Amino acid sequence: MNKDKYKRKFPPKKINFLTKKSASNFLSLQNKVSFDKITLFLGCGVSKSVGLPDWYGFLKNICNSFFNHWFFGIKEKKLKPSIPPDNLSIAFTEDIYNFFDNQSELVKKFLSTDLVILAQQIKNCIRPIDWDYLIHKSLYPNGEILYDSNLLISLVKLVIILKNNLSAVINYNFDDAFESNLRKENVKFNTISDEYDLIDKNKLNIFHPHGYLPFSGGRKCKRMIISEVDYQNLSNTPLSRENNVQLSFLFNSTCIFIGLSMADPNLRRLLRIASSYSNKIHFTFINKEPKEDLFYTMNHALFDKDLEQMRVKVIRYPLINDDKDPFKFLPLLLEYLKNGIEDNNFIWK
Repeated sequence: MNKDKYKRKFPPKKINFLTKKSASNFLSLQNKVSFDKITLFLGCGVSKSVGLPDWYGFLKNICNSFFNHWFFGIKEKKLKPSIPPDNLSIAFTEDIYNFFDNQSELVKKFLSTDLVILAQQIKNCIRPIDWDYLIHKSLYPNGEILYDSNLLISLVKLVIILKNNLSAVINYNFDDAFESNLRKENVKFNTISDEYDLIDKNKLNIFHPHGYLPFSGGRKCKRMIISEVDYQNLSNTPLSRENNVQLSFLFNSTCIFIGLSMADPNLRRLLRIASSYSNKIHFTFINKEPKEDLFYTMNHALFDKDLEQMRVKVIRYPLINDDKDPFKFLPLLLEYLKNGIEDNNFIWK
């Protein structure tokens, strides 16, 4: 092949919206996906793309519903502000998030605290059956799910083209938006969300280490990782199936993190363990602000350098000022990754 056939200006024109470092990391990833075993790790950004709440929005829905029930009990003189409820019944969720507008500032103050601890405090106050009900209503607040998004469409296309190299998918989301899109494209998959679920070597195995709650059919796992005790139990059982599965793929494949902030303490702990014993390099797509000031520049630089210590290369793509799709560059990059597998010179054309 004539090496001068394509002008090799760097970064390539197709990805000139990336910094040189991010562009270099993207090209390194494109090279990896052509020959190495790949594992996809999916975070709440994937589910958010179809209109579901992100982690903050999900916990905010839980908090709003709980505090409005508490406020209602105070108003009816059945509860006191000085004594938290005990075995509270979650009876209503429709329009509850705007039910007591005069209490919104108070709820905001609670939401400014540690949300994982706050979730634990709320869980302590309500009946277990109502906790499950509240989780479902907070995850699907509109009573429906929109399954299509540019990100999910691009992601499924990537899964299809990677099928021979794709080891598995680790999905930290509770919902089934990803699975529903695979089903539409007739991709055979096997969902694993409990310790007794079996791996199917003839299908794409999708692990839900934090729990699985599809829109229809109820919870498909014994526990869901939401509150402080849930996270503590996860950290205190290093040999659990959830942790071992993730470590196995971190040790033995190139992992691509999509829709994750990379701030989850358990994931970071696993990455540090893996980086001490394995030379595998991983990649993450993280957004950056449209206009970065000095703080964002320095903060991102510190954050990315720390990830590099864990053998994770960062591809930072810019957000755009578009309310409908501020993350439009992410599905575009996944599309380019897919096209690069089909044509090694695609990115340079």
